[in-house]
Amino acid sequence: MPTVLIVDDEASILQLLKVSLRKEFTILTAQSGEEGLLLLREHPVDLIISDQRMPGMTGLEFFQHVVKDFPDMPRILLTGFAEPEALTSVKGRAGLYKFMAKPWDHETLREAIHAMIAGART
Repeated sequence: MPTVLIVDDEASILQLLKVSLRKEFTILTAQSGEEGLLLLREHPVDLIISDQRMPGMTGLEFFQHVVKDFPDMPRILLTGFAEPEALTSVKGRAGLYKFMAKPWDHETLREAIHAMIAGART
């Protein structure tokens, strides 16, 4: 099964995503960007989902670190806040592949993950 790393400071969001995706993906979770970077160095990962608003390191900042060591890693940014100035330049600055707003549709997210992983493997 493909491995998905989910980074979010809210344990309830991590749990919700883990439960909804665990039948199709191996799920790793981190509650901070720093923890996410450690997991990336320890485990092979096929795709990353990160929240934008986290203390210490935003999702955008996290992806800027990720793109240095894993430039082809598919990435999805989730956010519950309208941040047009930050999100406008996300693709160029952090190699973001997809942006999804909270609350997300589980089926749409699942389909996006499958498509992005398949695309990265070709």
